[in-house]
Amino acid sequence: QVRRDPGLLEQTDYKTFELRVFPIPANADQHIKVTYCQQLVFDHDNATYVYPLATVTRKGIDQKARGKFALTLDVKSEIPITRLFSPSHADDFVVSNPNENYARASYEVQEGSLDRDLVVSFDTSRPRTGIDLITSKQSGEEGFFLLTMTAGQELEEYGAGMDYVFVVDISGSMQHEGKLMQSKKTVSSFLQALGQDDRFEVITFNDVPKPHFGQLTVASAESREQGRAFLDSEKARGGTVLRPALNTAYRFKDQDRPLNVVLLSDGMTDQREQNELLQLMKAAPAGTRVFCIGIGNEVNRPLLKQLAEGAGGLAAFVSQEDDFGRQASAFRRKLMRPVATNVRISIDGGAIHDVTPEKLPDLFYGAPLRIYGRYGQPGLATITLQAEVMGQPITQTTRVELPAQDDRNPEIERMWAFQKVEQEMAALREGGPSEARVQKIVQLCEGFSIAGEYASFIVLENDAEYKRWAIERRNAIRVKRDDASRTRLRDELQRQRDESLAKLGPMTPE
Repeated sequence: QVRRDPGLLEQTDYKTFELRVFPIPANADQHIKVTYCQQLVFDHDNATYVYPLATVTRKGIDQKARGKFALTLDVKSEIPITRLFSPSHADDFVVSNPNENYARASYEVQEGSLDRDLVVSFDTSRPRTGIDLITSKQSGEEGFFLLTMTAGQELEEYGAGMDYVFVVDISGSMQHEGKLMQSKKTVSSFLQALGQDDRFEVITFNDVPKPHFGQLTVASAESREQGRAFLDSEKARGGTVLRPALNTAYRFKDQDRPLNVVLLSDGMTDQREQNELLQLMKAAPAGTRVFCIGIGNEVNRPLLKQLAEGAGGLAAFVSQEDDFGRQASAFRRKLMRPVATNVRISIDGGAIHDVTPEKLPDLFYGAPLRIYGRYGQPGLATITLQAEVMGQPITQTTRVELPAQDDRNPEIERMWAFQKVEQEMAALREGGPSEARVQKIVQLCEGFSIAGEYASFIVLENDAEYKRWAIERRNAIRVKRDDASRTRLRDELQRQRDESLAKLGPMTPE
């Protein structure tokens, strides 16, 4: 007798999940439902959601839907929504706005192609500034919180120009999914957004780096065109060796001007070089920040994010179906303002613990800094934020209420655990193998239903099967909570749609 698992979901590396289902009888259907949570990418007054469809991992995969393919996106926002749109499928989405705090976008196609990402974005009436808090707390249990900090008018624009070195990966792995072509388009958009006082250089690299100008060049119409022509002539080939390229970029640092190194790569480097790169980022010259941009879905997101934050920068990931000009303008908006450094946060009250990240990254204009944690004592708490902007200290203090009961946002609990897992994975990349860290990762994954590189999901038909194989169902209660919360939200959004539709009909004469 061959014993097989009815359902097994495994993560095989940082980007690939495999799902096996057994048995599937002849001419039968199997229904598979996958639920996941993620942090929405937010910038200033705009948020973007990407549903990644361009994810083919091997040749020969049929990318056409056999029946109906549909996506319905409900957007609920405390800040009024002014516009909901799709940069990828502008004419294919139907958008409705039941009220200023709720919008819906729907897409449906028969026998459609599944080889393009679906990108949906929405604007709000004003950027959210300051400190915001949402919580999740079950009766008799500790609470969880998500604290979001966003810098606004405190970070005014620089008056002087800045220096940029664009480091573009042209290794063989960049030829897949048109990544190199999209990198060229992205740099072109960045060059177009540069100011008249800015200077730049373009470096391509595979096994060795190749600077174009050999010096920082003023951003003129002529130099921009020369930079674009240089990139257009490059082809994807060779290996990926990042370290010499970054060392070369650091040599362009002018002691009187800040240097922004913008790296466009998929991060496909071997494990040995990853550790070297993390150390190299920490050794960047004073006044230098490294920003990593990943194009498409075939990128090592965890590594690029860790590399950027290690050098005082940030990482951005751009879908090939997004508006590159829009993304370039948003990115430059961050770079044109000073950065809040030495960010520290203290919370008086609430018996706060298990906060992640342990070390806070720098705070950029319009880019929210998210902090997850747990609290043991409901009631009032005082949050104090301290940082430095251009050598001057800034302090913000706000009072918040940590509730004794809050079942509206149970997803925060799993997101807290996911961020803790990411923290431990980053430590493994930097410090090497550690059995203690692996065990901690496994405990978090088992306790909060997270599929990872060290933990998998198994799905059996009923409770009797779990008992038969002596498998403990650790998260049955948590799953029920999440389902109940989603049902309440769905009902609330339906009520708002019904209220909006009730206003339609014959107009009343004045």
